[in-house]
Amino acid sequence: MIPRRVALRLACFWALLGSTTLAPNQSTAHNTHLAVTEISFNERASSIEVVHRFSLHDTDHAVELFSSFQTSPFKEKEYREHFAIYVAENFSLHSLSDKEVVLTNIGSEIDGGFLWVYQEAVAPKKLKGLTVRCVQLMKLWSASNTVGPNILVNVTRNGKTHSLRFRDNDGSKSIRFE
Repeated sequence: MIPRRVALRLACFWALLGSTTLAPNQSTAHNTHLAVTEISFNERASSIEVVHRFSLHDTDHAVELFSSFQTSPFKEKEYREHFAIYVAENFSLHSLSDKEVVLTNIGSEIDGGFLWVYQEAVAPKKLKGLTVRCVQLMKLWSASNTVGPNILVNVTRNGKTHSLRFRDNDGSKSIRFE
């Protein structure tokens, strides 16, 4: 049986996905770009775990546009490593006092039409909240006529989940832990 929290997350994800991909006509249906990032606190290990999920279609465009590195998903290891670097350059966490939470890339994989990127950090003591900078994929579509990406960031700590939605170069957003 699926735990209630997991079931609720899946339902929210599919609702968001459906609302952004079910367009009134086909000309806009292909212009939707959705990524999901999950940030969770591992209290036992005093760490922050970050999991990013991107569609391979979106990662292909990003790799082509922002790098001199020519690759394809068929060269899986090089492709994953290169995109993980791109994510690291365009995603960051800071405390509310603007102290950087240093993220380390720990791996990536391609599964089910998605590229998954994994990061972790040492959790700062007495963290009262987070500022999330999330600009991956934003530059890719900002100058075009297509709909920009929607990036959903879920932050889970002590059983409570806070959600942030990034689009159209929002840049940074903050949340407070209660």
